[in-house]
Amino acid sequence: MFRRLPTPTLPRRPRLAPSMALAAVLLHELRHLIAYDGDGTRMLAHDGHPWLAVVSPLIALLLVALLTRSLGRAGSPSWLPIAGALFGVYAAQSVVEGLVAPSQLTGLGGVLGHGGWMAVPAVVAVGWLLARTARLLHDRLVRFGPKALRPALLHAPALLAQPGRAVVAAPSAALARNLAGRAPPFALV
Repeated sequence: MFRRLPTPTLPRRPRLAPSMALAAVLLHELRHLIAYDGDGTRMLAHDGHPWLAVVSPLIALLLVALLTRSLGRAGSPSWLPIAGALFGVYAAQSVVEGLVAPSQLTGLGGVLGHGGWMAVPAVVAVGWLLARTARLLHDRLVRFGPKALRPALLHAPALLAQPGRAVVAAPSAALARNLAGRAPPFALV
């Protein structure tokens, strides 16, 4: 007759795909800003990069979705696989640029040329930052997540709202708040 509601469970680790996709696109833009002394947006528009505003995030999302599956399943990820995945996304974006835009270098020159080597330390820093953030988020979820809150909710007094009156705290008995496992037995008398 009465069913217990399932206790919410926590994910084993926070989802990294959205953060990594954003980091990959920002890394690509940052590389051009650094390489061209802050004039990267004008150089990108001049070199035939307007299409990248649409295609670059799509490429990053697809690659990140594929690469985050291989980062491991349990616990918090380390910075090295995240940095490797981000560099893979960056390299793929640069190779696609070299194939599509005629003024761009192709192959390894497209990845590391024209200041592209600066992406390597940036990828390491961003990978470390994402791993650290994921670890902190996971620790907070474990410490303050739904299972940690459940005992506090069981002992908190229920509030009864009555029209025209102040809110009154009800007794904290489990039966009063419908938290007992079953209904009381029928009286035979």
